[in-house]
Amino acid sequence: MKKALIIIDIQNDITKNYTEIIGNINKAIDWAVNNDIHFVYIRHENLKVIVLSDCITSYDKRKIDEMLHYYESKGCKIICLNDLL
Repeated sequence: MKKALIIIDIQNDITKNYTEIIGNINKAIDWAVNNDIHFVYIRHENLKVIVLSDCITSYDKRKIDEMLHYYESKGCKIICLNDLL
């Protein structure tokens, strides 16, 4: 079995406390490199993106409208699943 370290979506503009974990993320990357383990960084970009508004959720559903407005302000197109189909 091969191993990989996957770093997903470090959102410095949404997660206000991201600076608290950057050091740990860098240590994890160093560990992977020192142990000859591949690491993958997946970055969330809002350009060339369609957000299906009825296919997302949040830990706080009251924030979904705010999230959708944010995505739209960054260049996302917001549609419903039926519009896609």
